Amino acid sequence: MNTEHALNKEDAKKRILLAAMEKFADRGFGPTSVREICEAAGVNVAAVNYYFRSKEQLYHEVFKTLFEDVGAPLMAIPAKVHDQASWKAALMEWIMTALRLVTEEKPPTRWMVQLTAHERTHPSSMFPVLYESFFKPLRESLGMLLRMGMPAGTDETDTCIWEITVASQVVVYTHRAPPWYALLIPPDVPREEWIERTARIIAGGITSRLAYQTGLS
Repeated sequence: MNTEHALNKEDAKKRILLAAMEKFADRGFGPTSVREICEAAGVNVAAVNYYFRSKEQLYHEVFKTLFEDVGAPLMAIPAKVHDQASWKAALMEWIMTALRLVTEEKPPTRWMVQLTAHERTHPSSMFPVLYESFFKPLRESLGMLLRMGMPAGTDETDTCIWEITVASQVVVYTHRAPPWYALLIPPDVPREEWIERTARIIAGGITSRLAYQTGLS
């Protein structure tokens, strides 16, 4: 009986988390109510407080759960660099992975992209926490790769400009509601081919100006 009760509790928690992912992704943190999440999950409102303590903590748990699959691969890429060739390969991998993520149409990856888009356009009260836990580590992984191509003593402002410039070339594909989809992503080109060609152009803009600095990885 205790085992069955524990399984039911775990099932309810998962249903709440799944419903929250979809609802928060659709409408953002502010407009989404705990009641509508609970209705979608088939549980009573008190269940959110029981399992997650608050709407804010539930929102954080949604990001944490999605980020483990979405963000972790990007953050692991800088560790693969050991020379010029691997640095260039890592840049391509980071950019291609990021492009795949932001153009993915299927959940749960699409939910993560939508959540991030909401936080970019209408930051919630949770933004400072989310930035430190999730957005900052992603930015730092890109920053690490870029710094490997910069001479020692490079001005930190230049580094910041590089980070934002490169990231922006990927993030632009996040918002692509019709008719923008066809304008941003050519419909007659296979998605993976488009991703590789786009990544080569972005990476080429980096490697034409920067070169791997031995000992900085």
